[in-house]
Amino acid sequence: MKKIKSLLTLFLIWNLIGVTQSCFNQCGSDGPWIFEPSSMEATAIKISGMELFGSSNTPYFILDNSPIDQEYLKFDSIGINIISELTSVSQKTDGLLSYSYACSPTIFYKKIISISVISSEDYRPDLESGVELNEILSIRHGLSKAGTRLDLFAEKGGSLENENLLITFNHPPTEAKSHNFTINVTMEDGKEFEMIVEGVLISN
Repeated sequence: MKKIKSLLTLFLIWNLIGVTQSCFNQCGSDGPWIFEPSSMEATAIKISGMELFGSSNTPYFILDNSPIDQEYLKFDSIGINIISELTSVSQKTDGLLSYSYACSPTIFYKKIISISVISSEDYRPDLESGVELNEILSIRHGLSKAGTRLDLFAEKGGSLENENLLITFNHPPTEAKSHNFTINVTMEDGKEFEMIVEGVLISN
């Protein structure tokens, strides 16, 4: 009986050490939690204006959910909204038991190493059908007006900090046309996503 009690005591001490290490280690024995996209979908949306939020009066876009495939809209009134379904994976603990809820683990998001947008139509004479439009596009997390040029986003370590990425147009097309856009995204683990948004009517 004494032997059993001794083994039980050692077992409890071992696991208590694991919990303590998890709390004092930034990532913990249970971390970090890593979020990665399991799917991505893209839709064209109408931007109807802006409003200011917070004490710093940060400008945010206002979206209009009405259909946009029935009329031509100015280039700066259209966005491509990418919605990701994020799943989380936590690393295993070092101890014998799982301490996934003992402490708050560090959170990381998988990075995007490549993202591109091409059109089925010529956007400008120098941006023909099939050529990347990245240099005239901006991207941001959520609806903040402030964004990063799309061709620089991956270089700056673009990550999915939330489920929403909004792409907007910085320059007008040469003429009004109906565009079919293809968006390709490659993650740091090699996972690839392709999205197609059809019938986007853009004017200058």
